[in-house]
Amino acid sequence: MRRSRTQTGTGRPEPVRRVIARESFRADVAAQIAFLLAQEERERIANLAAEIEAAARILGTFPELGRQIGREGSTNIRALHLRRVPFVITYALAPERPPSVMLLRIFHARQRRPLPER
Repeated sequence: MRRSRTQTGTGRPEPVRRVIARESFRADVAAQIAFLLAQEERERIANLAAEIEAAARILGTFPELGRQIGREGSTNIRALHLRRVPFVITYALAPERPPSVMLLRIFHARQRRPLPER
């Protein structure tokens, strides 16, 4: 039986876009981890890290999964609510070649959040 080019040996579709974490995203993650460490919430840190990794994998394969929250020129800005932790990732679909997903910011679901800058 021939295997589709879009599938790996695991039966999962292969990522079609590269996922890049912007500096602002990495700074947000560091701030959230620092807050959780101060609260001695080590299990929540592990859960957050696992969810970010899963979201990056999913967005590489299904980049339009999140809800569109804005547009800057030809760039769509979207938001993805993480499933197991109360956080929202904002990201952009970069139109350049090769196409990529840029992780812009991460916020707690109850945190006020501005529209991200691309």
